[in-house]
Amino acid sequence: MPSSISGTGQILACGLTVTLLLAARVQGEPGWTQFRGPNATGIASAPGLPTNITQENYLWQIDLPGLGHSSPVFWEGKLIVTSEVKGQKKRQILGIDAKDGRVLWTHEEACEETDGFHKFNSFAASTPAVDGDGVYVSWISGKDFILFALNHEGKQTWRHEIPCGFRSDFGPGASPIVFDGTVIMSNEHSGSECFLIGVDATSGEIAWRIPRKTSLVSFCTPKICRPESGPVQVIFASTGHGVTSVDPKSGKIFWELPCDFTLKPCATPVIAEGVVFVTTGKGSMGVETVAVRLPDVTRDEKPEILYRATVRLPYVPTPLAFDGKFLLWTDAGFITCIEAKSGKELWSGKVSGKFFSSPLLIDDRIYNTSLNGQMTVLASDRFKILAQHDLPEGTHATPAVIGGRMYVRTYEKLMYIGK
Repeated sequence: MPSSISGTGQILACGLTVTLLLAARVQGEPGWTQFRGPNATGIASAPGLPTNITQENYLWQIDLPGLGHSSPVFWEGKLIVTSEVKGQKKRQILGIDAKDGRVLWTHEEACEETDGFHKFNSFAASTPAVDGDGVYVSWISGKDFILFALNHEGKQTWRHEIPCGFRSDFGPGASPIVFDGTVIMSNEHSGSECFLIGVDATSGEIAWRIPRKTSLVSFCTPKICRPESGPVQVIFASTGHGVTSVDPKSGKIFWELPCDFTLKPCATPVIAEGVVFVTTGKGSMGVETVAVRLPDVTRDEKPEILYRATVRLPYVPTPLAFDGKFLLWTDAGFITCIEAKSGKELWSGKVSGKFFSSPLLIDDRIYNTSLNGQMTVLASDRFKILAQHDLPEGTHATPAVIGGRMYVRTYEKLMYIGK
């Protein structure tokens, strides 16, 4: 492992709708830039993507160096994916040509086990973020928080290693995002030092760092929110602080709403109709939830809890927010669509399997894949199974969808599905 270590880190070098306008905006993005795509919406347009997938739709498939649960990201013809190295305490970041699956470059590092690790976790659980300047990766090695950047040729440009006494019975899993030149990440766990952090994506300088209480680990990817009135915000969720809104450039806390969470959040917050929806849970189910009304910070409004959903809740899968609705897909395959403003149930159903992957809305269809690799395609306006297809193996990851194509990461493979 590279040797740059210091207490502060040393530098080495709101709701979306499915309309034609939205589809054009999503498709116009230069890449699938983070977990669940641009701004973690899980929404894409891919008119050529088949509903009924067959073997003929596998345009290429490659083996990865080992196990991984992170999702692939995409930038200008290149996929980025992380993986363990089988049989070794090493992990890799791979740059892969999206046209043919050829590995363009590899960045490899040794890693140490954390103090506590779940059998469903892996050394490659965190999804990278990407923009035109580089690739941004965060993971835990031993008790240290690590955040670093690579350029698009796979060369490291800056790095922070921050001793934080990381502790969790489940290991790490949160993922970074990059917004307007700032890499943003949460490091919340039950160890000695927890924080939220923003780092200049180009220089690697720490722009801001917010101390957090020691609490249960948070696996939440931060969520950018663009309210109708007021500044852009980044939303975090954690056991110790509830829901927190931060200025992504300065690190100023706009508002914070303690929610009496006793369990850990895994699913990323989602936003529709000015409502932030957050769940926490344990085992294989969501247990606690809040739907928070976004305040207008220009008027010094305070956030308030609108409701706590009483339907079946997801724990690991992140919900979908679209057309003024939240679609909740639970770990056990229960699917419920609720009205965002009220929590009123609109429709529900059940599919077989267990799920850690998050659903994607692709045009008017919803795709999600079970732990054993069965991909289910649903209608988006009612409970109706349109198709099911068995992938070569299971997955925890969520696909990347760009240019009418789907890139699927299973446990040890990466594949390209399209026409």
